[in-house]
Amino acid sequence: MHNFICILDTTDRFLFEISKQLLSNNDLEFQERNSVDTMYQNFGAYQIFVTKEDEEKARQLLNNEGE
Repeated sequence: MHNFICILDTTDRFLFEISKQLLSNNDLEFQERNSVDTMYQNFGAYQIFVTKEDEEKARQLLNNEGE
């Protein structure tokens, strides 16, 4: 993930899933990482990474969704 920037780091699975769908619907390439413990789900985080070129557009999409 050398050319990818983390734009979301959350423990909220719902926010994570909505964000992925929003990026997909706008044809933005992304990678995800789920480090949440499967047994307890109290540890870890959900992360989304986008390319440097798509960072600004992705952040705008995610910020506008929260308004």
